[in-house]
Amino acid sequence: MNINYIHKIVAGIALTVVFSSCVKNENSFGYEYMPDMYRSPAQEAYVDYGEVRSWKSNDSIKNTQSAKLPPMGTIPFQGVNADPAYSMPYKRLPSKAMIVSHSAMSLEYSDEDYDASALDVNPMRMFESNVEHGKQLYTTFCDHCHGEKGAGDGIIAEKGLIVPPSNAFTKAEGQMFYSITYGKGDMGSHASQLNQKERWQVISYIKSMSGGVVIPDALKTLEMEKVTDIIGTGSTVELLPETLAGH
Repeated sequence: MNINYIHKIVAGIALTVVFSSCVKNENSFGYEYMPDMYRSPAQEAYVDYGEVRSWKSNDSIKNTQSAKLPPMGTIPFQGVNADPAYSMPYKRLPSKAMIVSHSAMSLEYSDEDYDASALDVNPMRMFESNVEHGKQLYTTFCDHCHGEKGAGDGIIAEKGLIVPPSNAFTKAEGQMFYSITYGKGDMGSHASQLNQKERWQVISYIKSMSGGVVIPDALKTLEMEKVTDIIGTGSTVELLPETLAGH
């Protein structure tokens, strides 16, 4: 066979491969030889592949995150100035019902921890700065459903989409913290929006709406027993001049 003829055949094959790799889609890489060897299928970290709407449902992997959960008790790094009071893992576990209602992912579950959380006490003092920041967070994350005064008459409730109970804020502080963390009823978990300190700040603001005494920031350096000696007027502490002397 003529060597020139062989060259023409090889050149023709090469040109065919080159031009067949050209496509009109500017985002396409064209045809690839064995692409699965180096281009693995993309997998989103927090997608529940059992419930992807455009994909065939698979009950066997429903409520299963593709991203693995960290070991129980793992403490996220929050910087050298992190406050230990709000950095430790939450000791309460979600109930098993939340697997279905809010897809709460956990390595362990407890159906008794919601009731037990009523004994949990807010570790945060109701200083003005905490209450004020809690108000800002409440306005952003809570007002649209619970309403300005917590009566369950927010703009979402007015439209009849979600109607929170009007007595939601009469629950114990620990139970409110639990509900913010894991969700309750129609309300989903807000743990990804609010860290532990911010959740307690929101609860401090909620307590101030029902008459809880707000402590002026000027008293932050006073000992707690001196704070209890101050006369409260309404929801704001009235300072006595002799109390602040020397502080």
